[in-house]
Amino acid sequence: MLPFNLPDGQEPHLSRYIRFIQTRKIRKLQECIIMENHHILPKSFGGVNTQDNLIKLSLREHFIAHLILWKCYKGKMTSAFWVLRSRGHKIKELLTSRQFQRLEEDHRQFAQAKIGAKNPFYGRHHTEQTKEAVRQSNKRRSGFNHHFYGKVHPNKGKHNKNTKYKIFCIETQQEFKSILEASKKIHIKRDTIYTSLREHRQVCHRYTFLKIQNS
Repeated sequence: MLPFNLPDGQEPHLSRYIRFIQTRKIRKLQECIIMENHHILPKSFGGVNTQDNLIKLSLREHFIAHLILWKCYKGKMTSAFWVLRSRGHKIKELLTSRQFQRLEEDHRQFAQAKIGAKNPFYGRHHTEQTKEAVRQSNKRRSGFNHHFYGKVHPNKGKHNKNTKYKIFCIETQQEFKSILEASKKIHIKRDTIYTSLREHRQVCHRYTFLKIQNS
């Protein structure tokens, strides 16, 4: 099922993962639960999109499966588990504080190992065929085909007028009226600032942001 070149002491986690997958195949599914496809053998280990390598898991089960895989292998599975954890702010509440700290440290170490010349794509470029495939994929998600086409966001125009807090950057000692203003003046993406506010950590290796309640 999985490569057995595990780090020392991680065999119990692999056994747990195998038992977990086997029991998921025989349990009864509730129709109202949202299900997702999970690769039994992860893609990073050579897993493919075949029926015998895919299993339907609930959101909670999918989280548990990747939590066990991360405990087994760290490295390769850190990125996949990090992405899954980042999909919902409340998911981190399912981790203990020690697990969250280990995951944060593993993810930073994994990210540092992919910077610059260490990145396997360093110095390479996408072929024209790949670029065209991306363009066509984007076209299929635009206009009438976009899931939000013709809809209006219920909070459109409200967040700028009724901002409940200001943004403060610790490193530059600057105060901003909104995340948008901070993004423009410091030249950082808004999502990056959101990350700093949500996870109370430094971003871009130098900036930390705090919320200040409006008086």
